[in-house]
Amino acid sequence: MDVEQPRAFGYVIGDKFERRVRLQLRKPYRLVAERLPRSGRLTEWLAIEQPQWDEAQSNTSTRYDIRFVYQLVNINADMDSVAVPDHLLHYSDGKETLKVLIPASRVGVSMLRTTGNAELQANRAPQRVPFVYASIAIVGGLLITALLVLAWLQWGLPSPARLTPFRNVHRRLRKVAQRDWDDEQYRDALRSIHAAFNDTAGRIVFAETLAEFFAAHERFEPLHEAVTQFFLRSRVCFFEDGASEYAERYRPSELLEFAARCADMERGLG
Repeated sequence: MDVEQPRAFGYVIGDKFERRVRLQLRKPYRLVAERLPRSGRLTEWLAIEQPQWDEAQSNTSTRYDIRFVYQLVNINADMDSVAVPDHLLHYSDGKETLKVLIPASRVGVSMLRTTGNAELQANRAPQRVPFVYASIAIVGGLLITALLVLAWLQWGLPSPARLTPFRNVHRRLRKVAQRDWDDEQYRDALRSIHAAFNDTAGRIVFAETLAEFFAAHERFEPLHEAVTQFFLRSRVCFFEDGASEYAERYRPSELLEFAARCADMERGLG
């Protein structure tokens, strides 16, 4: 199970946020969907929508992508965070039922306004800006905008609106690729790249569905062999034991280069 907890800060009353759980079960075990939380008031502070999930089959297992959507419905003036409670996922092979815990989390919250009486300053018309200064400001703003556009075209400088999945994971791995990774850091790097494939496809991508991915995203076709090998080596790391021709781990620099090549394909630079 892989749990993606919500952003831990910056919520006000009425805001919604999501917790995403990716669960893989060996056959014949299946998720008991009837035991998922029901929609409605969850705690004094939170409500939950009816959980939604997708599933995908392979020869030996079933993978689930489950989304829990919460809404902040109450808050006290002295609160700075609320608990997002844990949940139990139940799964069964028809004979026995087992369960696994989604751990609790917390999110930071704040009031929409301060309590008590607060006097607002009276409205006042803005002062007139002399024409010469206004013109200089407008021209300067246009010049800066033009320079930023040129820089983006030349070097691909990131902007929040264009930070695509593989460019995002490449920036993240670049910060840690110079250090040796332990087992958990290595798996986290693999998960980050898998998440970029999922975000690009709009669904979970498996080794068995790569043909569909390449058909829908032809710009990645030049990396067909490298992407296929990544999925096979990743599957060995997470789900298989024993010797395998795909058991060799990537070096940090190799994963960084792979993410960079995917980012180039993503931008049509292949």
